[in-house]
Amino acid sequence: MSSSQASGIDPTSFDSILAAALDAYTKKTGVVLADDPFADALKGCRSAQSVIAQFEQIQKKVLGETTRRSGKRANAMGKLKVLVPVIVSLCDTLGEGAGAAGFGPGKAVFCGIHVLLQAAQSVSASYDALVKLFEMFAGFLDRLKSYVEPPCNVSILKIVAKTMAAMLSVIALATKYIKGGWLSRFSSRPIGYRG
Repeated sequence: MSSSQASGIDPTSFDSILAAALDAYTKKTGVVLADDPFADALKGCRSAQSVIAQFEQIQKKVLGETTRRSGKRANAMGKLKVLVPVIVSLCDTLGEGAGAAGFGPGKAVFCGIHVLLQAAQSVSASYDALVKLFEMFAGFLDRLKSYVEPPCNVSILKIVAKTMAAMLSVIALATKYIKGGWLSRFSSRPIGYRG
């Protein structure tokens, strides 16, 4: 049982936050995440390890084992292996298990990452930027996770839901920039650098 269910908080109360985030994602990228094939692949996932296995399976199928980018892909996948368990843990706090029915914030973020990885597959320099992005996500979410200890109140759960929505927004921007060929130009500059 998730902590939100144990404390009597209705996890569906965060649907409007997710709906707005999904709508904004679609407007930025033109992709409807609920229709992404990866959403179907996540239905059988019951743990962070099974989500990671799905990412690895997709990446092997798309890129193959002998590609020039396999080292960069492996580095990005290594960072993703750190990020996925933290996302799963936070989503469990919201009442969404990795394999929960419906399309919750965890599945939305994972599908967004899947679309992002697909966009990056043809641009080797994009993987360097993805590694940095995944590192930043993992660092921030890991710090957030330390504040999210059961039982959680509604305010903390709203922060978690809004954080997942903000992650989806950043993933949408990164996807848009990779598709436009812009992200690799900024991967070596500090965030906020304008010069």
